[in-house]
Amino acid sequence: MSILRKLMGDDSYDEERSEKQALGFSDPDDLDDMVKPKPQFVLAKPDKRDDLLSIADHLLNRKTIILNLELVSKDSRRFVDFLSGVSYALNGQIKKVASNTYLIIPGGLEISGDIFEDIEHEMNF
Repeated sequence: MSILRKLMGDDSYDEERSEKQALGFSDPDDLDDMVKPKPQFVLAKPDKRDDLLSIADHLLNRKTIILNLELVSKDSRRFVDFLSGVSYALNGQIKKVASNTYLIIPGGLEISGDIFEDIEHEMNF
C-alpha cells in the first residue's frame, strides 16, 4: 500500500511516516511497535500508618500495589479505606486476593479472572 501511495504522489503518508520515526518507532509501518507499557508492581507490607503515604505515592506514579496487611493488627480496615480512596481518585480499583492481601491498581489497567470473583463471594468484600 505504501508503494501505491508514493506512486500516486500522496505526501501525507511521508509526513505521517516521519512523525512516527520522530517518536522512535523502528519501522513506522510496523504496528507491533505500538505496545502498551508493562505494569510495574510494588509489594507493600506496612506495619504503621506512616507507611501509607509512600504506598499512595507509588499509586500516584501508576504502579500496581500488592498490599499485605499481616503486620497491621487493628487498623487494617483504615489502611484499606485510605488506599481505596487513593485508587478511586485515580480511576483505579482494589481487589481482595487473599486474607489480609489486596491488589490495588491505578486507572488505565484492568484486572480480571475467576479468582477475584471467588474470593469476593467467599469473603463478602
